[in-house]
Amino acid sequence: MSEKNTPLISKTAFSCPHCGAYTTQHWYQLVADSYSEEHRTPTIPSLDMVKEFEEARDIPQETKESFTAVS
Repeated sequence: MSEKNTPLISKTAFSCPHCGAYTTQHWYQLVADSYSEEHRTPTIPSLDMVKEFEEARDIPQETKESFTAVS
């Protein structure tokens, strides 16, 4: 029988409490930056900005579609 490893924030691997599989976990930092005094509100894209984005050759088509999809 395998040893149970409880998921802990101080560990990089654990045993799944549902199925018992031993797996790794990855941690990420979430960073938020405030807007500068010059631009205190978020940018609302204009139609020209959207067109420029859609025509950009250095952005993969899949990325363009996911960013311009309307839910």
